[in-house]
Amino acid sequence: AQRALDSQADASGASVGYDDFELLTRVGEGAFGSVWLGHNKRDGRKVAIKMQDKQHVLKRGSARAVIAERDILAAIRHPFIVRLLYAFQNFEHVFLVLTWVDGGDLFLLMEELRRPFSEPEATFYAAEITLALEHLHANGITFRDLKPENVLCGSDGHVMLTDFGLATEGGGAGASGDGGKVCGTPEFMS
Repeated sequence: AQRALDSQADASGASVGYDDFELLTRVGEGAFGSVWLGHNKRDGRKVAIKMQDKQHVLKRGSARAVIAERDILAAIRHPFIVRLLYAFQNFEHVFLVLTWVDGGDLFLLMEELRRPFSEPEATFYAAEITLALEHLHANGITFRDLKPENVLCGSDGHVMLTDFGLATEGGGAGASGDGGKVCGTPEFMS
């Protein structure tokens, strides 16, 4: 369960760890940890850093899910899915360093608009989300937590799926040995 996550290196092959990043602002909070806007000290890029408390993950028996999320994100490349840049751990936390998407999420966008999406807007967002989901499904991955908060909006107008903590490999609900348990955010379940 404590399989090493330290499998990332920069372009020169040097290993990357916590000291290579600066946490700037917390941008989200979840069941296992938090997401921060971070700064990569080596190249100056902004990044999203998902920081999960190891003790909490181990107590809840979720180490497999953390490793699965890392493995899925490491394998997937798609313009509408966040990209895993690095994964590493220290004594207290597991870190996933992801592409920074600078426009908030679909939930915040809907709140800011204070109106329903127009048909062309809804069609555009639905098309990009569908393309991302089709890519995942073609690769045997089921994304099981689709909700507006997990669809990030870039300043370029495009969306990216994020938060693969409940995703499974191998073909669907019940695939990864979860016994077909019901999971996701209750408000967004059909």
